[in-house]
Formats: sequence, C-alpha cells, structure tokens
Amino acid sequence: MTKFIIVVGLVFLLSTSVVHSKAPDQDILRPNNHENVVMFVHGYTGDAMGTWKHFRELLRDDPDLGGYDFLFLDYPSRFVGPNPDIEFVGRFLGTEYRERLSSYKHVYLVGHSMGGLVIKSMVIDYLRDGRSSDLKKIEHILFLATPNRGVDIPLLMRLFNPQLGDLFVTSKQ
Repeated sequence: MTKFIIVVGLVFLLSTSVVHSKAPDQDILRPNNHENVVMFVHGYTGDAMGTWKHFRELLRDDPDLGGYDFLFLDYPSRFVGPNPDIEFVGRFLGTEYRERLSSYKHVYLVGHSMGGLVIKSMVIDYLRDGRSSDLKKIEHILFLATPNRGVDIPLLMRLFNPQLGDLFVTSKQ
C-alpha cells in the first residue's frame, strides 16, 4: 500500500509540475489566411505541440497542402490534477471556431481520442442551441481512435480526474 501511495504521489507531482509553454504563434502552422483550415484537437494527457509534433512537420513540408492553414487546439489534460471536463473544452473549441475560424470558407476538424469527444461536444452544443447554420463551414470531421462507446475506467481513477469520468461508458458526454 505504501508503494502505491508513493507512486500515485509521484505521478501527481510530475503531472502537475510540467508546464507546456508555447509561443503565441505556435498553435498555427502556415498562417497564410487561406480559404481552408484544419483544426487538430489532441486527446487525453496530450497537448497541441507534443501530440501532433511529427505530423506538424509532414504538414509543413507537403507542397500539396499549400492551400491550407493548420491550427492546433490546446487545453489542459493531465493524468492527475485540475482538468476541465469535456463539455467545458467543447465550449472552448466552439469559441475558437466562432472567433478564430470565422474568416475561413472551409473547416476540417481532426480529433484524436478524447479530442474527438471534444469536437462532438461542440457540435452538440451548437445543435442544442439552434445554431446548426453556424456549422455549415465544417466540411469534414475525422475521429482518430475516439472512444465513441466510452471506456471502462475504474471508479478510483474517475474520482481523480473529471476528464476520465467523461470517458466512462455511462457518462452523459
């Protein structure tokens, strides 16, 4: 039991002490104000830079993608610690969609794992609020390893992190 407490304590300290700092322009790749934009949404315990690191390099160097801007949504998602729930992050994505993507004609959303649930949450909010016409710019949504049917997560882990609770099989999310 003592080993378990020490391990949990270390994980907590490591997960809350790591700060993902980034320059303001690092969340956008090729900011050329094209008509097309692809927004990438990372998953559980990921971040905008680390999750898509090598993929960013491929996007940047591909001449066939010259007509696209690429944005990478960042939000807190630690193994243990203060994390917003998926619904909150979905509203944040909705704000980013409304404010930062309004000048684009065509929007493509890519969600990895929990990031796909964040995208779904945003779309559901728009539909629930009667704003379906605001979603017309979205051409495609791509879900990569998104747990559409939930994940069976032990209760103890769900108590430590609201994002894990949202991933649970019977979650309202």
